[in-house]
Amino acid sequence: GKGAAEACQVCAALYCVYLYYLRDYALVLILAIIGSTSLVVDLAKKSTEKVPALKWAQPIIVVLIFLICTAELSDASFNPFLYFNF
Repeated sequence: GKGAAEACQVCAALYCVYLYYLRDYALVLILAIIGSTSLVVDLAKKSTEKVPALKWAQPIIVVLIFLICTAELSDASFNPFLYFNF
């Protein structure tokens, strides 16, 4: 009937939205999952033990990650924090 066809169109639209967000944020999701484990800390400790000169690079890497996150937020089409008046 008519109700089933409308329900199918709604499901198709939701699936398209799901794929859109998955395509846009898949890399961010994967990096967030990896970053929430102790893998990053363990890797940083091991790398600075092997190459002590890398110890100075850690703050630079953190600043680069911060700048990338800021660029990603400002690039978003809708960001409520962009228009928030302090």
